[in-house]
Amino acid sequence: LQDVLNEIDGKATLLVEIKATYNNVKELCSMTDQVLSEYDGDYCVESFDPRVLFWYRINKPLIVRGQLSGYINKHGDFYKANGKRLNPFGDYFLRNLLVNCVGKPDFIAYREADRKNLSLRFCKAIFKIPIFYWTIKNDSYEKLGDKDTIIFEKR
Repeated sequence: LQDVLNEIDGKATLLVEIKATYNNVKELCSMTDQVLSEYDGDYCVESFDPRVLFWYRINKPLIVRGQLSGYINKHGDFYKANGKRLNPFGDYFLRNLLVNCVGKPDFIAYREADRKNLSLRFCKAIFKIPIFYWTIKNDSYEKLGDKDTIIFEKR
């Protein structure tokens, strides 16, 4: 991360995804924050793990936080790296944004293919929370509204 930040040299706003594991949330967030606090540019953080957002909410409340979500077990590519799937309750709570009470995200980054989720539409309509759709790899962005924010991959 430090090498990337040195290369960018504060010339870009960053969206930093923090990929925590079961036991390393506090240490990982603390170390990441230490590196990011020296970055001479704007940044925000996002994670699938609501404990990451909670850590930032408590320890660095001015840092913008985003909750990553979508149908995790339906699209197994998220957890192939760990060799296991999210337990069914975790998957249900995450995809229906029921974990938002933990990290109180400033935005939701939701898998574009799952954008019709009722809970997501509820959060967008009632709470007016910004939604970022990921990961757009083709022309599927044409299906989205003008006010939706897009996270592209390999563009």
